[in-house]
Amino acid sequence: MWRGGLRLTRRSRRARRRSRHKIVARGSRLAVEEPSSGESDLVPLNQPTERIPSELRSLSEAHLTDSGVTVLGSYRPPPGYLSYIDKAQQRGASYFDIGDAWNNLAPAQREAANIHFLDVIGDRGDKVLLSIPKSEIIPGTALHFEIRCLQESLDYRWTNQWSLRPK
Repeated sequence: MWRGGLRLTRRSRRARRRSRHKIVARGSRLAVEEPSSGESDLVPLNQPTERIPSELRSLSEAHLTDSGVTVLGSYRPPPGYLSYIDKAQQRGASYFDIGDAWNNLAPAQREAANIHFLDVIGDRGDKVLLSIPKSEIIPGTALHFEIRCLQESLDYRWTNQWSLRPK
């Protein structure tokens, strides 16, 4: 099993590590704050995904459809390719996008939201389409991380250069 596994039952020590930062809801926006003593309404980060704040959970699930298909890809794709959001919207497929909240989150919070989304589509058994071919995936990118998670933690396999399915 890959060390950074996604499944709630396969959490690694790294994924359980707690951040000093906290996520709070401010109206319809999420904000990152340093914890201070006595603030009990703040939720610690890097918790198993069932414990992520409901606002972040809702944002990560906002673009789920019942199509059985999810599109992943680069936010800024190479020339000649659609963004994953455009491709998903054209096909009526699910996609991950938490909007402007992304800019207000710490890296651990972004990862928690993304992991939650991948867990949901993995549990549903969605087919995953890419907005760029396999050969264009750059190691170390978020897309590369997502593909590794799907393969190593959620038992997805490549069906061709553009898609993956659960085994």
